[in-house]
Formats: sequence, structure tokens, C-alpha cells
Amino acid sequence: MAHIRFLKSELIKSIFSTLILAIVFLPDTNAMHISTSDLSNHDIIKNIDYQYQIVQNDEDIFDCFGTLNLSLTIPPMARTILLERTLPHKSDDNDIRFLIKTEYPLQDDITDISVPNIYWGTYFRICIILTDESRVYSPILFTNNYIEHNDLQLLEQQSSLGHIENDPIHIVIENGSLRIESSEVLTVSIFDISGKCIFTGRNDYTDSFSLNNIKASVIIVKCYNDRLSLTKKLLVH
Repeated sequence: MAHIRFLKSELIKSIFSTLILAIVFLPDTNAMHISTSDLSNHDIIKNIDYQYQIVQNDEDIFDCFGTLNLSLTIPPMARTILLERTLPHKSDDNDIRFLIKTEYPLQDDITDISVPNIYWGTYFRICIILTDESRVYSPILFTNNYIEHNDLQLLEQQSSLGHIENDPIHIVIENGSLRIESSEVLTVSIFDISGKCIFTGRNDYTDSFSLNNIKASVIIVKCYNDRLSLTKKLLVH
């Protein structure tokens, strides 16, 4: 009888231990479990507003640029927000290369991003990097889709915008500033026509440098790092 009572006691202990383990490892039904595949369908961009203006130079050539305003909803597990965009070029869905990537800080669940000096002919998308280093992308969007039909027709007929450049560095002078867009951080040096260095500094992907204090009518701009190098002669005035 003592032996039977001992077996019953051990059986009860075994059942009790199993129940405890089951309770400890029972899934939390209130916890949120989100997979990367679920996030791929997440509506990241809630609203898009492109406040643009059309300008005309002395040769009656038109151009268009403005401020791109995005309202975003940030999914759980997000670590970093990236705005990825192309250099401005005429529409070619088969040649989309996101050479410019800008990081933005996270702000609660909704982040508003305002990006000035975005030209027509620019493709863009939002990339969310998650804490596990996986990435979630918004659909690829196009600034031309947010330009009035008549304005877009005018630009397509009378603008100088060409197909995308092969160079991953884009240099232009506008409104008294030297604007440089690149896919990488670069050292920027500006020389006058005699070769005298006027300025040396660093370009973080998209930067503008004021030319108001430069008296030279022609400058030579050199942008470089250990992988890329571009030298370009530009008319200032």
C-alpha cells in the first residue's frame, strides 16, 4: 500500500509540474506579433502634398521645383526612416535608381517630412528599417503625378530636363547657391578659373553652398571621396 501511495504521489507531482510549465509558456494572447510580410502591405505614406513652382529662364526654358510634404504612419518595430529618391529626369520606369537617401528621426507613430528643392521628374519612396534590420518599402511614387496637367504639358514640351545622368553626383547652380546631390558623402572643393581654392567642405548627400561672396564669374567644382570623383566647370553669373 505504501508503494502505491508513493506512485500516486509521484504521479500527482508530475501532472502538477506539467501544468506549471504549460502555464509559464502559454502564448500571450494580448501580445502583438507582426511579421515582415505583414508590414510589406503597411500603408506607410498617408498623405502627399507637392507645393511646386514653375520658373522660366532668359532662353524661355521652363523648370519646376518645390517642397514635397509627406505624412507617414510608422509601423511597430521601426528603427530608421529613409527617404530614397532619384535625380530628376524624364519619365523612364525602366531606369529608376535611388541615388539619394536621407535619414529622418522617428517621432511617435506619425512623422511629417518636408523636403525642399525637389524637382519634377523625381521618383521617390519611403524605406523603413526595422529593429531586426529587415526593410519595408512604400510604393514607388513620382512627383509628376502631383503636378497639374496643363503645367506638366508645358514642362514636357518646353523644358531642358533630360534622361537620368549616369553620374551618381548631380551639381547645379540655382538662386545664388551651389546645390550638390549625391549617393555618398563627398568632399567639395571650389576653385576659381586660375585654380585658386575658394572653398573646401563636406557634402552630406544633399547640400547647398552659398555663392554670394564669390566674385568669380566661372568656378570649378570638384566632388570626391575614395570611390567617386567629379569635376565640373560652372558659370556663376
